[in-house]
Amino acid sequence: SDAMNLLFSDVYKASNSAIELTDVPLTQGKLDAITDFIYNLGPNAFKDSTLRKLINSNADNTTIYNEFLKWNHVGGQVSEGLTKRRQYEANLFIS
Repeated sequence: SDAMNLLFSDVYKASNSAIELTDVPLTQGKLDAITDFIYNLGPNAFKDSTLRKLINSNADNTTIYNEFLKWNHVGGQVSEGLTKRRQYEANLFIS
């Protein structure tokens, strides 16, 4: 269907961005976590983020985990849904 084709295209673009914007080897979990982050927020948000800098500098997992969790606000307010999404991504990244 057209909807599935659009979804696959968007995920493919996000995955390619994840690979292009990281300078370190990525496990499948790390790639999946960054791809989900980029799919949700866009490549420019990741490109200019402290999260990217930490990943590319091989920061420790706790630091990277905590940085994922900072991306949980909508309109200046903490979003429970985004908090759960970021926790999922952070756990996937460090798995």
